[in-house]
Amino acid sequence: MASVARYTPTPMLLPADSAVTRKFHDMRTHVSSPSTLNDTDYSQYETHTIFNDLFLAADGNSISALGPPLVNLVDELLPIRVTANSIDSNDKAALTHRLSNHDRVTFHTFKLPRSLAGQDQLEVTVSLGSGQQQEFLCRRQQLAPVKLQYVTLQKNNPTPWILDWIRYHHELGVERFLIYDNGSDNVDELQRDLGNLPDSVDIVLIDWPYRYGPTSSYYNQFCQATQNNHAYQHFGACQWTGHFDIDEFMVFKQGDMMSMLDKTGGLTGQLRFDSYWVPNIVSRPIEQLPTLRNYYHRERKPRGTSRKYIVRNDRIRMANTHKAVMKFPWMRKNVNPDHQVFFHYKPLATNWKTYVDRHEPDQLDPSEHVEDLAVIKLIESLEV
Repeated sequence: MASVARYTPTPMLLPADSAVTRKFHDMRTHVSSPSTLNDTDYSQYETHTIFNDLFLAADGNSISALGPPLVNLVDELLPIRVTANSIDSNDKAALTHRLSNHDRVTFHTFKLPRSLAGQDQLEVTVSLGSGQQQEFLCRRQQLAPVKLQYVTLQKNNPTPWILDWIRYHHELGVERFLIYDNGSDNVDELQRDLGNLPDSVDIVLIDWPYRYGPTSSYYNQFCQATQNNHAYQHFGACQWTGHFDIDEFMVFKQGDMMSMLDKTGGLTGQLRFDSYWVPNIVSRPIEQLPTLRNYYHRERKPRGTSRKYIVRNDRIRMANTHKAVMKFPWMRKNVNPDHQVFFHYKPLATNWKTYVDRHEPDQLDPSEHVEDLAVIKLIESLEV
């Protein structure tokens, strides 16, 4: 059976009855109508989270926290004071707070003195300028180092889709999977079913129950931004991390996953991949739940947008949905889609983005669509 670890973050939230909550980070939407947000959108917005999680950094030299941008809460919450206590001795220290703002995520760092550095857990007290105070037991993750792990955020995807995605990419060489669950109805059952995968698969199932944000406003979606960065800050015991969704499957037209990474040299710290849409054209009858096996066609032309990526963990400054910000002088490289690409399965969607219907059927057009069984052949070979 597969190794499945369950992780629950230790967040810090505003009191439920707080008179001050987070205002919109940006009033814009990314859809044509309406162009600005309204009160309905605010009900989907992350209003109360200060830290999504507070933890010991992998090197043991600092306490880290990350959360959404503070926006109007800066005046309310700052300064943030942290006191750390050793569990095994009488060592105690007040820590300096360093805040770093990035795209839709804020990093908080509290440097440890030498007397507290290198420990696996510390007792921590956080005091805010508003007078709010909370105690934490901060732990350091000690995962076995691997060459490549994948990280994804999911909510209420059917379990067969998730199992297909893991089994397929494990066959390509992915050693560990970080599955961030955004409050699914069946997360306990998902944990059980993940355990039925082969014992060579290493999985961490992370509870990430924060509000995703208004689906029509990329600028106010903090859940995935914090999740992406939490993955490499807290679970970064790997050389490379891939950021792909459950409906995205890598295809190698030349070479294979491991040799591609081995050949990546120079100052390339990030590989970005183009994709083909797999449209909603049913080629094999659907008996119950549609899976990738029902769809034989992809579009002839790569999408050219919404690339996904694999990045060197020790070269990254900040992870985003479609690209990462690299430390100087490391660079991004767009991979030739004739060599490596991923298939993006349009029908494998729960339609949570209310402004688009991905279940709408598409018509086969030989000038635009071509049969390609690359993903299907590999997943069916695993079943044999």
